[in-house]
Amino acid sequence: AGNFINQGTVSFELGNFTGNFSNETTGVAVINNSIFNSDFTNKGDITVLGTLTFNGASALQQAGNLTITNGNVFNVAGNNSVFDWQGGSIGNNEGQAGTFAIANTGAQLLISGNGVRNIQGINIIYNTNLTLDGTLEIQNNGSLTLNGATNTVNADATLAISAGALTLSADNALNVDGHFNLSGGVFINNGDLNIASGGVLNRTGGTFGGTGQLANTGSLDLGSGNITNAITNNAGATIVASNATFQQLFTNNGNLDLTGNNSFQRGVQLNAGASIAGNGGSADFNDSDLNLNGSGNFSLSGLTLNNVISANLVTGQTLTMNASKLNSASPFTTTGTVVLQGNNIFSGGFTQNSGVTQFVNGSNGSLTTPNASYILNNGAISGTGTINGNVIVGNAKITPGYSPGSITVNGNLVLNSASVLDIELGGTSTGNFDSLNVLGDVTFGGTLNVLAFGGF
Repeated sequence: AGNFINQGTVSFELGNFTGNFSNETTGVAVINNSIFNSDFTNKGDITVLGTLTFNGASALQQAGNLTITNGNVFNVAGNNSVFDWQGGSIGNNEGQAGTFAIANTGAQLLISGNGVRNIQGINIIYNTNLTLDGTLEIQNNGSLTLNGATNTVNADATLAISAGALTLSADNALNVDGHFNLSGGVFINNGDLNIASGGVLNRTGGTFGGTGQLANTGSLDLGSGNITNAITNNAGATIVASNATFQQLFTNNGNLDLTGNNSFQRGVQLNAGASIAGNGGSADFNDSDLNLNGSGNFSLSGLTLNNVISANLVTGQTLTMNASKLNSASPFTTTGTVVLQGNNIFSGGFTQNSGVTQFVNGSNGSLTTPNASYILNNGAISGTGTINGNVIVGNAKITPGYSPGSITVNGNLVLNSASVLDIELGGTSTGNFDSLNVLGDVTFGGTLNVLAFGGF
């Protein structure tokens, strides 16, 4: 029942200790199938054989090595047991790993002190909530399984995977207020991964798998390769990806910054305030829709969208496109506001049923419909820019310029009887009046309004 302090070499088998146990800096202990019911401290070298069960209140891994080889187990089993990993190593350098288990839901594993704690050659199973304050890295032949309902990486903490595996079990959450780095190994998210405001996820390698959800309110770099989680990027947040494949629905309320060729197997839902920057790359929608939801602003820049079934803009929505291309099976339809900068291509055509299409002044804006027409059923088109393709105008208005300006049609123009063409005159010399330049055939109809400006 007394305390045991080891400074030499000892071996225990089938022990049941009720007093405190301390393995000092010079201590070497081999512990085989034993139970510890009071405080446990290691500063030296301990090798676990069979199962070591800890039922006490406080266990400290302060220095040295706690070696648990293949097939052997260290169980933190007390209802209020706390294992504090302050320094040293837990695991082994062999090819196969032992198991370190927080077996009781009332027990805790703490990562405290300075330096990096490496999970190497050990399988850590955590059945209660993990709160990380230091730096924890999963390395070769190491794994960490989180079975607790709410796990947290605090603001100054770092969770890293360079090899091995991290598994977040179903119905559980991992909340990242600090840093989560994936450079190798495997992350299996079957629960809810939440990157908080100020939190960072940086993926430069490894596998990102699982059937769970990822919600981002911070900064996320997902790198390349397959992403099997459904993703929600919240307002004000940024996700960066390069040559990535997203297997589930991607919901974007913030900023999505893409490079290379990316694929969205279940499509993208853009909510008001969302933007996608393509940096000259592409996004394959795998025969799904581009969904624009809610009243507000949307932005596409430098992006080619391939294999889109349909894309619709409605009243109360504004879409700004800058040097982007929409390759769709059906025409882009709009009753909202479309703002065009640079050369924008709509391979399936462009149908405007109301609202405004506007070229940004000085942006060399253009609207290109290589396989169909620009059909202006209602609403208006304004500004200075170029339409590459045929144009059919119904009960709608063409208003060139920014007092003054011009619209050029590289194709045929049909002005039906209900159409209106507004031309502003500020003088008779070039540059003082609006112009509509048509390089193909023109069918005239409707109303021509000539409007003075600038005191002319």
